[in-house]
Amino acid sequence: MINWKNLDTLNSYGNLSEVDKVKLSEVMSADRVKSYSTPMAEGLTYNYAAKQVNDKVLDALAKLAKEAQLTEKFEALYNGEVVNTGEKRLVLHHMTRGQLGDAINADGVDKRSFYVEQQNRIAEFANKVHNGEITNAAGEKFTTVVQIGIGGSDLGPRAMYIALENWAKKNGAFRMEAKFISNVDPDDAAAGLSYNYASKQVDEDVLSALEKLADEAQLADKFKALYNGEVVNTGEKRLVLHHMTRGQLGDAVEADGVDKRTFYKTQQERIAEFANKVHNGEITNASGEKFTTVVQIGIGGSDLGPRAMYIALENWAKKNNAFKMEAKFISNVDPDDAAAVLASTDVAHSIFVLVSKSGTTLETLTNESFVKDALKKAGLDPSKHMIAVTSETSPLAKSDDYLDAFFMDDYIGGRFSSTSSVGGAVLSLAFGPEVFAEFLDGAAEEDKLSANPDMRKNPEMLDALIGVYERNVLGYPCTAVLPYSQALSRFPAHLQQLDMESNGKSVNRFGEPVTYPTGPVIFGEPGTNGQHSFYQLLHQGTDIVPLQFIGFKNNQLETDVTIQDSTSQQNRNQRNEGRNPQKVDRQQLRNT
Repeated sequence: MINWKNLDTLNSYGNLSEVDKVKLSEVMSADRVKSYSTPMAEGLTYNYAAKQVNDKVLDALAKLAKEAQLTEKFEALYNGEVVNTGEKRLVLHHMTRGQLGDAINADGVDKRSFYVEQQNRIAEFANKVHNGEITNAAGEKFTTVVQIGIGGSDLGPRAMYIALENWAKKNGAFRMEAKFISNVDPDDAAAGLSYNYASKQVDEDVLSALEKLADEAQLADKFKALYNGEVVNTGEKRLVLHHMTRGQLGDAVEADGVDKRTFYKTQQERIAEFANKVHNGEITNASGEKFTTVVQIGIGGSDLGPRAMYIALENWAKKNNAFKMEAKFISNVDPDDAAAVLASTDVAHSIFVLVSKSGTTLETLTNESFVKDALKKAGLDPSKHMIAVTSETSPLAKSDDYLDAFFMDDYIGGRFSSTSSVGGAVLSLAFGPEVFAEFLDGAAEEDKLSANPDMRKNPEMLDALIGVYERNVLGYPCTAVLPYSQALSRFPAHLQQLDMESNGKSVNRFGEPVTYPTGPVIFGEPGTNGQHSFYQLLHQGTDIVPLQFIGFKNNQLETDVTIQDSTSQQNRNQRNEGRNPQKVDRQQLRNT
């Protein structure tokens, strides 16, 4: 007989907690990697050598599995018992692909036969589409399939399509391009920001305590020291000057005999001039034809930030006649990444932006070689198709291998480089230098707010302090960033790097160990898909996870539908908030 008991009522669960913890640094070996491995289906292998287990832990887990009757419960599931007791339903997804046990009859229907029948019907329909028996109204073949769904109706099929797309193209199995619509943000098919922290676990007492913490920690003074050019990066003994790529908050800052604001502004002007020449046809390919695509090659901050910004602005630019060139990005050293980008790119009409501060970044140079090889095979001279973003002292700076080189320096960390030449080159080429300049102006305005010593009038400081309270006092290990805009689909990944790389330290600025948490794990996903996947754990799970919602009033493409006497966006906002959304000029960022 199967018993359904909570985990903490099982004797084996209690025994598991008594097993000595495994220190991986002491047990890791080649033999462990070899032996802690088990085969899976279709040639896959599960290797758990890097998991914090040993034979004693595995024995305890085996006893837990036996006492919890895991095998019997799975057998009950695939034989059609009602294991979803909350909804009083069978769980039969496994039967869509085969029959593990007994025949299962539900609602008078043999379920395996039902699923096979649907598979056969889909196959018949798809074959008719591919061979032209089913066509559009003009009798022409369909070339694209678009799936409309949310949650599991999007995430799984989209993941499988992306996983198989390149393989299918390589192996002659690609029939139709697939696209997906999921977010209720109609943009799926800058100023005026506001930070609302009403749903944060704070009150006047907490806010007052945070103000005292800010004062004692001298946050405003330290930020002032940063933007006035003091060496606040004591570990690497460097200035921190990314803010100067977009404006001057305080004193003039000179480093290495150079006025840094002038240096950054000069690079912006050089990039603007280059981009304008590309757009008006003064700089062309070898055949005298205009470039139509820009491809950025970089890793980390050289990819995450610029890619996030490009995706954020792409639809807006197309709507507002500011779209100049399509941008693509190569970052992974998986050669399929570069191959897939190149396969979908007209390389003869493409400019490639190589981003490496040192000029020696192995991953980036590897991808550069891949690209150069592709250009040569196409009969093209790589030096006529590539520019470099690097430091003035790198081997790329004066190389004849590039049309031009634009400069960055050691005073801007990669994760903060989107407003430097790193983002400037690709975004100016994609949208025009005027759009990039406007982007910088918006960032500069936000910088000014960050300099306000009054915590309640400084949303950046306030959000950071609330984050410290959530992590270090309340003990919440994670923060979810949830943009309700498809245009911000890569913003959580960008923010991950900004926050986690900065705070991922176990020592203070003087190299002394710290005894408190130094930051949360940041994760996120746009809108509706999040609601129908990990939101379930956030809503009904056992752990509290602080949320950072990003909402907006006006969509970029200015297209929408009216549902129940309201636009889709307003309708959703009203349901979520229980009230009319606050009117803002463009987007409401952060917490709602």
